[in-house]
Amino acid sequence: MSSLFARAVGLLATLAATGAVGLVAAAPAEAGGRRSYDETYVETITKMVFSNLDPQGRDQVGTRRDYTTALSDPKDGAAEGTVTGYCVILWPGPTEGHFTSYCSETVALTRGSVFTWGLVDTGKVPAREVMTINAVGVSGEYRHLRGTRSFWLVQEPVLWGGRVALRR
Repeated sequence: MSSLFARAVGLLATLAATGAVGLVAAAPAEAGGRRSYDETYVETITKMVFSNLDPQGRDQVGTRRDYTTALSDPKDGAAEGTVTGYCVILWPGPTEGHFTSYCSETVALTRGSVFTWGLVDTGKVPAREVMTINAVGVSGEYRHLRGTRSFWLVQEPVLWGGRVALRR
């Protein structure tokens, strides 16, 4: 296990112990006939393309990030899927370094796909705060389930934690 991956697993375990995120097995839970999924991943950015930066190469209204991440199991590093998405800055936040962005993603997992969308405060990234957006299952075992997708920076620039929580 690489030291970067080991560090991510350690940070995810710490977050789980504090209740900040759920670190659970990636298996369906039956609760009174309702299916639910609550899965946590290590995310590694494999591609990031920026467009419409200001002349100094900084974010501005209209800056867009297109990205792809590889998802892996936090316990054993097994490949679990990918995230392909984008975020575009819509307006500046109330304080320096904060922008509100609209993000949209397709999370392709081994048992189906999930579509996500929502607004995030990009100022939360350097603070390693958890950001949460809407999610709906579009195929496979996730079809017609709804819930949330959360993500947070673990180690700059490419290692993130991610969680998908869906229910019927």
